[in-house]
Amino acid sequence: MKLTKIFYVRHELFHQWFGDLVTAESWSNITLNESFATYGEYLWREYKYGKANADELLEEFILYTRLNGMMGGADKKLVRYDYHRADDVFDVVSYQKGALILHMRSVMKLGMLRLGRELKNT
Repeated sequence: MKLTKIFYVRHELFHQWFGDLVTAESWSNITLNESFATYGEYLWREYKYGKANADELLEEFILYTRLNGMMGGADKKLVRYDYHRADDVFDVVSYQKGALILHMRSVMKLGMLRLGRELKNT
């Protein structure tokens, strides 16, 4: 996945946007911070360039997550208490997998809201 300087700037700005409201208890919970900042990149791209462009980023996240799974990372949990160094938790699970889960939750919520409106109107 080619990460540009602007990607990092957006990612870090997104941390600052909500960072004062969310603080991880320990390195084990860093996924909370990193997945939201990574998903923020998707939201920004959707706003700035449209859904099709943002969906390309999601495809990169999916590919990167699958490749990580093939290399033995599939069994890693989002919250991990067993790590040797703090750096061990800054990986595809904390960033891309977490962002994909946030996106999936967002899509499901929108779908349920639409279904609720449709059922209400029948």
